[in-house]
Amino acid sequence: MDNYVKGCIAFVFFVIPLFLLTQSIGIDKDSFNYWMDTHWLFNYEHGFIKRGLIGELFRQVGHDLTKSSLSVAQTATIIAVSAGFLALLTWFVLKSYRAGEAWHNATIFAVGFMIATAPGALQQLQFQIGRFDAFGLAILCAVFAITRRSTSPFSLALVTGALVLAILIHEAHFFWVVPLSLWLWFFHGDATKSRTVPLLVISIVTLGAVLIAGTSSYSDYIAFADIKTELSQRSDIPIKDGSLRVQFRSLDDNVTLSAKHNFTFRSIVSFMLGLASLIPYVALLLLAVTAHDRKKSSWALLAACAPLLLVVAGYDQGRWVAMANVSLCLVVIAALSNVRIMPRQAMVLLPLAVLASLCQIFLGPTGDVLSYPYIMRFI
Repeated sequence: MDNYVKGCIAFVFFVIPLFLLTQSIGIDKDSFNYWMDTHWLFNYEHGFIKRGLIGELFRQVGHDLTKSSLSVAQTATIIAVSAGFLALLTWFVLKSYRAGEAWHNATIFAVGFMIATAPGALQQLQFQIGRFDAFGLAILCAVFAITRRSTSPFSLALVTGALVLAILIHEAHFFWVVPLSLWLWFFHGDATKSRTVPLLVISIVTLGAVLIAGTSSYSDYIAFADIKTELSQRSDIPIKDGSLRVQFRSLDDNVTLSAKHNFTFRSIVSFMLGLASLIPYVALLLLAVTAHDRKKSSWALLAACAPLLLVVAGYDQGRWVAMANVSLCLVVIAALSNVRIMPRQAMVLLPLAVLASLCQIFLGPTGDVLSYPYIMRFI
């Protein structure tokens, strides 16, 4: 591939989307969600707690977050993570390009555009500025790069450390970052019995991390009113009671609350809409992974859709759909980069990818409590 073609691809899949993203994201605090901002103030000052790592890092460098500094930190995070995701997508299109194969290249470009407009990826990042999910996506991109380059014992240590880091940031990442990372580890390496021990090591370490991180909270150390007063005195960021209460709810409380929210007509409709929006990605996954190994397709599907299980313990349906969407995107990138798309396959996949892209632009981001809030306003 000549440099001109490479430059055109990079411009289409990296420069333009990143430019549009940076232009559309401002640092006006009024446009941000204080519910999410409250989480950035959690730290380990009173003891180890869930979701306290990010705030602890700021505490260790001696910086008290304010509205303005948090706005800058959150915006920089979104732009950096988006740049990493777009870089991975650009690599995929460049890697998959085949000189002289028009049908194959057209389909790859369409799939690339479909992933660039994925409702759970860049659209969701911009819609949910301040969510720790951005760090989960960043870690997944890093794990993708690590396992793609090597599956040596050293890379295993790096992946394990990355997964523990993801869980310390947010315990829900156990159902998102961990399953997909394990699948990437096996897909990019040799799925032999000798890899069973590394799998057990990662599983035990991450399970231990989520058991510790998921059950430790402010409720173990301090009363709700006291910690709210303390956080309010520490920063000018408004403290949202609902956000702080996650530190005072048990798993049983979360399951009960989720059942109350999820079993309503609008919630069921939105979740079905979210699942339906994943169908094009599932179709691509089955084609791409089956081309390598038919047995791997079922494992890929399970790993990618694992975040949907969070609907049992959390009512942020849009977020769980977004996580599954991102996982499906990364599986497609991993598997399709080494697949030659035949003209007969392209005649199906090309219009599918184009139609899905158009629908995604119309649907907007997957949202948080309800999937696709821009559409659910009319239901």
